[in-house]
Amino acid sequence: LLRLLSITHYSLPESIQSLKCRRCAVVGNGHRLRRSSMGDTIDAYDVVIRLNNAPVHGYEQDVGSKTTMRLFYPESAHFNPRTENNPDTLLVLVPFKPVDFQWMEAILTEQKRVRKGFWKQPPLIWDANPERVRILNPYYMEVTAAKLLNLSMKQPRKVKQKPTTGLLAITLALHFCDLVHIAGFGYPDSANKKQTIHYYEQITLKSMAASTH
Repeated sequence: LLRLLSITHYSLPESIQSLKCRRCAVVGNGHRLRRSSMGDTIDAYDVVIRLNNAPVHGYEQDVGSKTTMRLFYPESAHFNPRTENNPDTLLVLVPFKPVDFQWMEAILTEQKRVRKGFWKQPPLIWDANPERVRILNPYYMEVTAAKLLNLSMKQPRKVKQKPTTGLLAITLALHFCDLVHIAGFGYPDSANKKQTIHYYEQITLKSMAASTH
């Protein structure tokens, strides 16, 4: 962790820090954004926080093109940091386990890639600017888990209840912003098995139930 912190940065862009009233939008990946035409509305916020590998390119009319921060973890880093973000986008690693730090360090320092310890193989090549990478403070994980989800901080090792990236992003925004709006959250109605879950892919509740996840 200390090695990783030594090659990443802590600061926020001055353009954000200097805002007297930070208006933030946390954009989820839900199906409700499809054909929503909310792109311009989302882009009008001072800060736009996106999640995981949700694409922007090709969906600008519905989800906008502005990305101030993108929260992700290794298994969800299957996006092109250059094409799916802005040049000044902050890429915020959400570390759920120790190996996540090792993966990030290996990527940024061109070391031998870490392949084991993940529930899904993370990218082995990830073209990110180290100056744009940040590490999410564990404080937000603790607050989200203990205060919002009432999860015990002393869970048995086999119990792996953890906050979602979306809920962590909302918690971060509530601490960081003066005004917070969310868009694209929520699952389809459970009775509608054919409704897609995300705005950018065809996975449905029915297909998700049949998968191993």
